[in-house]
Amino acid sequence: MINSKNVLIVIDMQYCFVNHGNSAYSRAIRNVTKEIKAAISRNDYILFVEYDREVANHTVYKNLDSERQITKFPTLQELRDLTRDYPNVIYVFKKSTDGGDEIIQTLIEKEISHDTVRICGAYTQACVSETVQTLSFKLKNSQIYLVPDAMASYAGCEMAHNRAVTYMVSMRNVEINNKSIQNYKTI
Repeated sequence: MINSKNVLIVIDMQYCFVNHGNSAYSRAIRNVTKEIKAAISRNDYILFVEYDREVANHTVYKNLDSERQITKFPTLQELRDLTRDYPNVIYVFKKSTDGGDEIIQTLIEKEISHDTVRICGAYTQACVSETVQTLSFKLKNSQIYLVPDAMASYAGCEMAHNRAVTYMVSMRNVEINNKSIQNYKTI
């Protein structure tokens, strides 16, 4: 076990969710990259959360054409490349939009200290929000920090993104930890 008590959780930064042509997605990718680099410099654990490929192919992506199936699109290669030689990376595979239980199970099994948890990823109003809700409820002794600039909503919809961030900040142990805090407290 490493000494850090901090964990960076990167949710669903997979090609099938993050369209590079959208400015909100580009911003999120750029800022997730910064979060990963900072986590590495602090020697934090990094958890990449993805859909369980077997479950996703039969449920979540049932209506998508076969070329976009999740088995072909794990976490973005550029993010995986950042952590290639970093020993404190764990991939967590979830079975639904809420990956909270799988994250908690991983933290316990790997004996990872988690005083501070930073969250980034996609989609803000679905997978991120649902996961944060579970973590807020079950990780009572952890402080959860959102990084909204390192998140993106479906189709880059800023209104949905802002509403989801506002909802998450209303939870017991959840705060925003970036320069844009004023943007979300007034919504």
